[in-house]
Amino acid sequence: MTQTEDLEQLLYAVAQGRLSPENALANLQSFTYKTLDNFAKIDHHRALRTGFAEAIWGPGKTPQQILGIIEVMQPDNPCVIATRIEPAVFEQLQQQMPSLHYFAQARICATTPLPLSPWHPGQIGIVSAGTSDQAVVEEAAIAATLWGFAVQRFADVGV
Repeated sequence: MTQTEDLEQLLYAVAQGRLSPENALANLQSFTYKTLDNFAKIDHHRALRTGFAEAIWGPGKTPQQILGIIEVMQPDNPCVIATRIEPAVFEQLQQQMPSLHYFAQARICATTPLPLSPWHPGQIGIVSAGTSDQAVVEEAAIAATLWGFAVQRFADVGV
């Protein structure tokens, strides 16, 4: 069930008198978050506040936990990304969710491929001092591109 459907059901219950306004308020106070088996708290309203859904931080999570988070986030977010995903972890994720895309140098997996063109105005410049920064540059560039921005990379400009 989507968040919109949950909210509609909550409002309908109040309108029918099956739920008091006080109880509805208590439900709404935690409505923006969903807790998954005490290992993750998903912030459903981050996209409303910032324009972007949260990214899943991969280190320390099992493939099953990452998949669980993706499944909760995906109905309300067109592009869910998980960062710092090692190739072996991605292989396990893809076995259960074949539609995932992997960007190896960035170590990002996403529920969508790279968009054909950006939809946000402007361009993001990503500057790196040396070649050892390349993985972080790619992580930032791929994330920004997946979220609809044009990206210009400036590599090895020195310290």
